[in-house]
Amino acid sequence: MVKVDKETVKEIAELANFRIEKKDEKDLIFGMQKILEMASALNEAETNGVTPMANPHDASQTLRDDICRDVEQRDSFLALAPLAEDGFFLVPKVVE
Repeated sequence: MVKVDKETVKEIAELANFRIEKKDEKDLIFGMQKILEMASALNEAETNGVTPMANPHDASQTLRDDICRDVEQRDSFLALAPLAEDGFFLVPKVVE
């Protein structure tokens, strides 16, 4: 099993673009080591003959057919806008 040390924590923090306080290093080393121990225990678990759990990736999504419809709703959409003129939405200028 991989042993987590101060250098490992510093490397991971650098890769993740995290700043680690000196006072937190010890807790991080302990926490990461516990995570690795748990993963190691899972790797050692006997899984022969165990039925895999249901996976959402095995399901298929039933989609409706796309139907093109010519629906003129411009006026109803423009009526919802705070400002509109000549069939267009008016928005504040944000770029000079």
